[in-house]
Amino acid sequence: MLWIFWLSVQAVFSQSHVSKNNYTGYWTTPTSWSPTWSSPKTNILGYDITINGYITLNGSLSFSILPSNLIINDTLVIYGDLTLGLLTNLTINGNGILIVRGNLTIGAFSNIITNNYIIVTGDIIKIISPNNGSFISNNNPEKVFIGGNILPTGITNHKSNFPALNCTAPITTRYPHSNCSYGDMTDIINDPIYPFFQSTCTIGAPTITADGPTTFCTGGSVNLTSSPGITYLWSNGAITRSINVTTSNSYSVQVTNASGCHSAASAVTVVTVNALPVTPTITASGPTTFCAGGSVTLTSSPEATYLWSNGATMQSVNISTAGNYTLRVKNANGCQSVVSAATILNVNALPVVNAGTDKSIPNGTSTTINATVTGSGPFAYSWSPSSKLINASIKDPTTVNLDTTTVFALTATSLTTSCSNTDEVTITISGVPLNSAPTANPGTICAGTSIQLHALAFGGSGSYTYTWTSTPSGFTSPIADPIANPVVNTTYYVAVSDGFTTVNRQVAETVNPLPATPTITAGGPTTFCDGSSVTLTSNAGTIYLWSNGTTTQGINITTAGSYTVQVTSASGCQSAASAATVVTVNDLPVTPTIKVSGQSTFCDGDSVTLTSSAGTGNLWSNGATTQSVNITTSGSYTVQVSNASGCQSAPSVATVVTVNALPLTTASSNGPVCAGTALNLTGGPAGMTIYYWTGPDDFTSLIQNPSVSDSATLDMAGLYTLTVANANGCVNTATQSIIVNETPIAVAGPDQDLKFNFETLMNAELSASETGEWSLISGSGHISDIHSPTTRVTELSTGVNKFLWKVLNGNCEDTAEVKITVHDVFVPSVITPNGDGNNDYFKISEFTGNVELIIFNRWGNEEYTKTNYLNDWDGRNNKGAELPADTYFYILKFENGKIKKGSVLIIR
Repeated sequence: MLWIFWLSVQAVFSQSHVSKNNYTGYWTTPTSWSPTWSSPKTNILGYDITINGYITLNGSLSFSILPSNLIINDTLVIYGDLTLGLLTNLTINGNGILIVRGNLTIGAFSNIITNNYIIVTGDIIKIISPNNGSFISNNNPEKVFIGGNILPTGITNHKSNFPALNCTAPITTRYPHSNCSYGDMTDIINDPIYPFFQSTCTIGAPTITADGPTTFCTGGSVNLTSSPGITYLWSNGAITRSINVTTSNSYSVQVTNASGCHSAASAVTVVTVNALPVTPTITASGPTTFCAGGSVTLTSSPEATYLWSNGATMQSVNISTAGNYTLRVKNANGCQSVVSAATILNVNALPVVNAGTDKSIPNGTSTTINATVTGSGPFAYSWSPSSKLINASIKDPTTVNLDTTTVFALTATSLTTSCSNTDEVTITISGVPLNSAPTANPGTICAGTSIQLHALAFGGSGSYTYTWTSTPSGFTSPIADPIANPVVNTTYYVAVSDGFTTVNRQVAETVNPLPATPTITAGGPTTFCDGSSVTLTSNAGTIYLWSNGTTTQGINITTAGSYTVQVTSASGCQSAASAATVVTVNDLPVTPTIKVSGQSTFCDGDSVTLTSSAGTGNLWSNGATTQSVNITTSGSYTVQVSNASGCQSAPSVATVVTVNALPLTTASSNGPVCAGTALNLTGGPAGMTIYYWTGPDDFTSLIQNPSVSDSATLDMAGLYTLTVANANGCVNTATQSIIVNETPIAVAGPDQDLKFNFETLMNAELSASETGEWSLISGSGHISDIHSPTTRVTELSTGVNKFLWKVLNGNCEDTAEVKITVHDVFVPSVITPNGDGNNDYFKISEFTGNVELIIFNRWGNEEYTKTNYLNDWDGRNNKGAELPADTYFYILKFENGKIKKGSVLIIR
């Protein structure tokens, strides 16, 4: 029985996921879904979900707040609760199965429609109002089984929108145990779903986690913990989730879940407890009392691995320090023994030897070494290298004179313990062998310059004397850093002595000569007007220095003065100053002014007079030399004046003359125009202050682009004149000649109908002042003369052929069409020549001229021919014999050259 409830709520779902077809797996596995869910949700917010495979969920599933759909086309098993939130719809389609091993909670306005199985092992809880939503089954008996209670109980009391939960008046067949529309966990035993339902109760075997190694030594333990369940049963009988194991054995566990389903036994975890090894013994390789720095080897009795009290892990250890040494060993199973008996080692201290403090002495001197030795004395002493000491067997020896750094070693031996120790001291020889590296600064000079000499002695004893000489001779000095004044290239020699050794060294000095005194050449007069200049040029040099500080070979002079120059040669030597060159600069005359006689702004064609304040010596910017000039072109005009010295003044303040151009007046129209059409004028340029048109028939207008008439007449033809004035008040004119033509009327002649004739004569009309032209609109046809009103047209096609006749009078035109229809000849496809007067002859439709008919049989043999066919073939051959009923082929050759081919069936 079908119950339908409609709740007017519009649900908008933003997302959807579908389990993959025939996929068996867990809800929380991303690959279960399409599109793939990176982290499949169990708290659904606004998703549509469709189940197309066998999906299991180890936990609860809830839909909340936003509208959602859960559609089950295959199987969904939930090991927990299912909550349908507000506006969530659950649909079980024909092959769908929903098993909830927990409670089913139904929210407000949530609807359930099932066409197959819904099994809930716990309670069904309807929240808010039992009237908001529905639970409908389309089976009889219903395939709904409930293991718990239905809350509130009122919805089993014949709530019409919950027929699947009816107990008072079920419309479907009652179940025998529940006595309701739905069955309980007793009723399900007799349902075909029961074996499958039971199989879903088998849960996966649990796993065991160990908190440490499962193989350990006697005295250790490990905790084994089962994966979560509700109850636990271990193979050793324990029923807690975790057990502590101290003995060897194999351990497994079974669990039950919240639905009471029992798991299979887990995989076995094997615990192995290994025995401890025998306590080891220690053997020494030599005396257990020795000097510091000595050692003895201690060896353990054999075992797999070893751990000494000093951390060593080998069977034998070499010991160099005093102490009590013990050992523990591990066997092959990693189990460690009890600690061995201790072996005691005694180590005598070495003498404390300090060979003295490192020191530095000058090259070639000696020193006494002060050593200290403490410990168990008395001591015997031995130094090395003994060859560099006066007595190598005493504690504080003296060295010989040293020229290289030497490391001395002292070995002190206790005569009580026989223990010895060694220390070193370094005697560093400061400096190097006597040497000198003399310099001259600077190394290259110009003649007349002094230099600083430096002997730069180093090494040796550090106490030096100096003797300087030179080549050429004449220079001597006993000091380290003397001053010299060479006038030619000179080599200086210095002999340096430290009291033991003398070294001789030299340094060369280059002395460059001074260049010759330069001369100055003037590039023009050295007397000129203010504002001009003269170039002064020095003769050859490498670097130049003028008396005004300029450093180029040539300088440009604009001010009066006395100028000299010095030059520097390529070697950097500077000459004496040149002879002075005197430059004189004369003053300019007073700058003139300009008087304007008239307006300086006017239209093209007018002029203005400009007058200089100076009576003579004028030079205008346009080249004029008079006091007054007449100006007719735009420009900026200045004047200069020359004085008695020939010096010219600065230009006067410019007088700007503006000559405004006349407007570039244009006049045009839309002509030539046809009589009866609009005649319009166009004037230019735009933006003028005045437009004034005149023309034929007393036409005038004050607008830029006037309309002469909307319907032009022949007397409006003629010359139109436009006068314009621009914003500057300048005026110009332009003219436009206009032609007005009469509009022609086109007559193309009458339409024609032709009977299978493909040429004809077209007759149009044309006056003497007009020209005409034919053209094809549609169809086909060759026009003999396209410009003749009367012309022949050939090569027409069957059907309608349209032609256009266009008549022109100047630019005025009119068109007309003519239609020529060519009717195709009708040819029958069947004749029945039985003499009944109906369809006895092969009759073709009306045509023009003669036609030839030829009939062939199916093998291509000619059966009948007639050159002037008159629709009289009745199915006989050329001999008059009746042709048998069959299909024949014809050729029709018309007088106009057309040929038609086809087939005709003779039926008798």
